[in-house]
Amino acid sequence: MKTYSSQDGVKVILVRGPGWEDVVRVLENSGIPYKVASRDEIDEEKVISQIRLLPPQIRGKVRYGRGKPLPLTRSGRLNVQNTCILLVYKAGRLVDVYPKQMGTRYISAREGAELITRGGEYTHLYEEPLLVLLANHPELLRCRRVKAVKKRVDTREGEAEIDLIMEDENGAVIVEVEEKAGSEAVSQALSLAQAYEKTTGEKVARIAVVALKIEKDAARAAQKAGVEIWKIKAQKKA
Repeated sequence: MKTYSSQDGVKVILVRGPGWEDVVRVLENSGIPYKVASRDEIDEEKVISQIRLLPPQIRGKVRYGRGKPLPLTRSGRLNVQNTCILLVYKAGRLVDVYPKQMGTRYISAREGAELITRGGEYTHLYEEPLLVLLANHPELLRCRRVKAVKKRVDTREGEAEIDLIMEDENGAVIVEVEEKAGSEAVSQALSLAQAYEKTTGEKVARIAVVALKIEKDAARAAQKAGVEIWKIKAQKKA
């Protein structure tokens, strides 16, 4: 049986499920290479692992949506009984998935296809400039230097990336950079800090989430977990 992968030159794989025909109609008019496959024609375990490894700011919520079908079931399997699943690849690597929940906004597989045809995935545009700003000015977070940028570590869910590792007078500071931070960003920062400690044997002194916008659930989660929340904003002086 044929197993499809992005190495076939496919940029989009659509896993069949309810509503897949509507997504195909969008893709057919886009000129984007795509394949339609059943769950049996893909490496389900690999796809599930790839989805979980997507950064929270890209994948949003992808597991068990009440009332809104998401790619993964409560038990963590592909949810093809309730939705089709749109997998977006770049250079052989999964870079986005639909449907998903970004904060309060639900993005269906069809809407995801429409976003792609308009020139890009539903990603946050300001995280990279924000990361560069912080990397050049660690004093903004009361740190004295930057030890590493985009460092990959092994977590319980697989390999993940720490946006910034800084250092203050007490030791390492793990920094998660977001455009809009929700509670998942706090969970991700905690997971990355644990992975860093396990990998290096160095105790993390502080954990910080930096964003342009902070959702209420993030503030509550951060306070409970002892994670710092920093909001970057412009302030008029004259």
